[in-house]
Amino acid sequence: MIMSSNYVSKVIKVASGEIGYVEKKSNAFLNSKKINAGYNNWTKYNKYFGFGNVYWCANGYCWFFAKAYGKEEGKKVLYGIYSASCESLRQNFIKHKAYDKKPRKGDAIFFEGSRHSGANHIELVTKVSNSRVYTIGCNTSSGNGIDDNGGGVYKKSYSLTYDKILGYGHPLFTVEKTTLSAPKPILKKGNSGSGVKVLQKCLNKILNSKLEVDGEFGEKTKNAVISFQKKFVKNSKNDGIYDSITYKAMKSKIK
Repeated sequence: MIMSSNYVSKVIKVASGEIGYVEKKSNAFLNSKKINAGYNNWTKYNKYFGFGNVYWCANGYCWFFAKAYGKEEGKKVLYGIYSASCESLRQNFIKHKAYDKKPRKGDAIFFEGSRHSGANHIELVTKVSNSRVYTIGCNTSSGNGIDDNGGGVYKKSYSLTYDKILGYGHPLFTVEKTTLSAPKPILKKGNSGSGVKVLQKCLNKILNSKLEVDGEFGEKTKNAVISFQKKFVKNSKNDGIYDSITYKAMKSKIK
């Protein structure tokens, strides 16, 4: 599946078209934005995924992706699951190493709440500034702060330091370039250049080494190579030199 920036704008466009939708008091007129308004959690989003009147912020979020890209394609973008549970979606992002504290346009933003541990609410990130994150959320309200049972689809914004934010899940289209390839050997301490930058990116991805990607093969990069050799390279000297056998091992791990 080939990702592009169009994926981000497409899901945000779908979500924007839902602003103003309110939940229904009964299982009727589900496709109307305003008719049969009530507070019994009946929505077209729940119906689409085969649910009744359950909390619907997660189903609404998943619906955005299903409608933007098609049901199966949208599911792939969310790493293979749709769920009515915010916490299940959050754990799936964590499982795929696509979850952290850094928001990107198109992300899922997760909030803590009072109903249970973990995430109680989810919204779609539409914009990020230096101090705020902007969203479209389902089953929320137009008021300030989190409302995890507000009954409608609304635009929201939060301070980046808001203490109810648990973190951000990155759908496939917001994940940084996934076509990373192992650089050609030999690289060692004292070398510099684009090959070293790629090596540092690979080590960060595989080992979460947290190297600065500066293209300089210093002591930290050498130690990261040694860690990689100890973990993945058979018959290695564990000397921190990125040689041909280390390259072969990295090539198999970076796919």
